[in-house]
Amino acid sequence: MKKMLTLACACAVLSLALTAGAAQAQTLQRTTFFTFTDTVMLPGMTLPPGTYMFSLVDDATSRRVMRVANREGTHTYGLLITVGASRQVPADEPELHFLEARRGMPLPIAMWWYPGDTVGREFIYSDEEEMQLAGRDPGVTITGTR
Repeated sequence: MKKMLTLACACAVLSLALTAGAAQAQTLQRTTFFTFTDTVMLPGMTLPPGTYMFSLVDDATSRRVMRVANREGTHTYGLLITVGASRQVPADEPELHFLEARRGMPLPIAMWWYPGDTVGREFIYSDEEEMQLAGRDPGVTITGTR
C-alpha cells in the first residue's frame, strides 16, 4: 500500500511538472496570430491572404528565429532570422509594422511586437529584396558622387 501511495504521488508531481513546462514553453514562444486580407511579404517569401501563426523559436541563439506557420501550426512557411527592435512603450496587442513598397508589390512586414514587450523582432531583407521594394532593378549598380 505504501508503494502504491508513493507511486501515485510521484505520478502527480510528474504530471504537474510536465503541465508547468508546457505552459512555460508556450509563453517563451510568444505565439501570435495575424489575419491578412491582402498578400504580404516576408524575407524570401510571399504569403497569400489568410491567418498565420508567428512564434519565436526557443533555441540557444537568444531567440532570434521567428517561425511563420499556418493557423494550426502544422505547416511551417519559414524560419526567419531577426534582430531586436526597441521601443519605449510596449504594444497592447500583437502588432506588426510594415515597410513601404512600390505600387503592385505585396506589403512587406518589417517588425513584430508581442503584447507587453518593449523589444520586438525586425525581419532582415536581402539587398536584392530591398531594391525590388524600392522599384530599382537589382541588376543595376547605383553609384554616388562626391
